[in-house]
Amino acid sequence: MDTRIIKGIIVAAILAWSIYNFTQGNIGFGIMLLLLAGLAGFLVTRSIRLIIAFISLRRGKMESCLTWINRVNPDKLFPRFGYFYYLQGLTSVQGGGQGSLTKAEVMFKKSLSNGLRLDLDKATAKLQLAVIAISKRKKREATNLLSEVKKLDKRGMMTAQIKQVKEGLRRI
Repeated sequence: MDTRIIKGIIVAAILAWSIYNFTQGNIGFGIMLLLLAGLAGFLVTRSIRLIIAFISLRRGKMESCLTWINRVNPDKLFPRFGYFYYLQGLTSVQGGGQGSLTKAEVMFKKSLSNGLRLDLDKATAKLQLAVIAISKRKKREATNLLSEVKKLDKRGMMTAQIKQVKEGLRRI
């Protein structure tokens, strides 16, 4: 049986118990159970292993991130969730080598097609695709991706990286 179904049943039971407590006058306990149901509902829609992989990526522990990504079964994820492929692409880029760059390109394209929520994540994926296109001497594709990155970077957080990629474009 799929664990998402079991987690969904648990969330529904906690929510029903919370509603029961509200009707009985136990408002404080009902609110606590409602918060617990919200947390459990969040864990139903997200993979705990992916969350741990993101945390280890933020800390700079690439080996730990890679081990947690390898433990994730992509068939068990929700269909429109591209962060699994996004993380695989980031770890492939860190690996280096031409084979890993082609794998990273495929993973970033899958992550963009499956849907990334944040504009910064979309911009990062497209910037990485632009760098890969530069390494493959595809100047037109890289300039198109770079212009999309500029549109997505509304806060100006990636201006230094965009300048570096422009310098790489001039060398082609």
